[in-house]
Amino acid sequence: MVLQLLLTAINLVFVIVQIIILLFGLVIVGVGTWLELQYKSLKEVLDSSRLNYGPYLIICVGILVSLIGLFGFVGVNGKNAINKYSLGLYIILAFIVVLGQMAGAMATFVFREQVESIASEGLNETMKYYGMNSEVGTLVTDFWNNLQQENGCCGVNGARDWIGEIRNDSVVFPSTCCKNTTDILCGRNSSTITSAYGGGCLSFVTQQLSDNLLHAGAFGLSVVGVQAVAIIVAVIILTFTSTVSEYSK
Repeated sequence: MVLQLLLTAINLVFVIVQIIILLFGLVIVGVGTWLELQYKSLKEVLDSSRLNYGPYLIICVGILVSLIGLFGFVGVNGKNAINKYSLGLYIILAFIVVLGQMAGAMATFVFREQVESIASEGLNETMKYYGMNSEVGTLVTDFWNNLQQENGCCGVNGARDWIGEIRNDSVVFPSTCCKNTTDILCGRNSSTITSAYGGGCLSFVTQQLSDNLLHAGAFGLSVVGVQAVAIIVAVIILTFTSTVSEYSK
């Protein structure tokens, strides 16, 4: 009787953990969708596989985590009735997913060390499209204008980065680099470079990407922790089920 009550309590804990895992999975899907929308213009311009496929990979992981959480319910059928095979399969699948997520989370922290070089390469690549009369040119122009206006920066490492990059002989660097927006001469020639923001935008982009990766890695490890608890509880349920069955004979 005591073992049966204990098993019921453990089953309840297991169900609660599965709900948490399911919610985590949905949050991961949401994060992947947000990243896809947030960096859509940048992804289309850079054509980088790490940017193009990253959000989709996150979405797939979120869907997989949600499915694992739902599958956990299959392991508990009816009132205190355990489907051992389903629960055993759940443990195996969840363990594989946990290993994959741990590797992914650790890779995220390692990838943070490469963010600056990747961001620098990508930003320099986009500068040649600024001001071009094309779809890509419009995306790049809007991206750089927003980046420079919102962060008070200019170019990758400074305003001089723009010299020779803009396909317009009357403009040396974008007006969004100008500290004084009413200065109509700012950006018209290289002598006005002192009127531009002194710092480049690389540090802002690097910091933003690095922070996003840090949060993603921390969140991934928290999901791994919850799933590890779920696996332990599932093993306990199987063990107690066998014990209860032996006492019932």
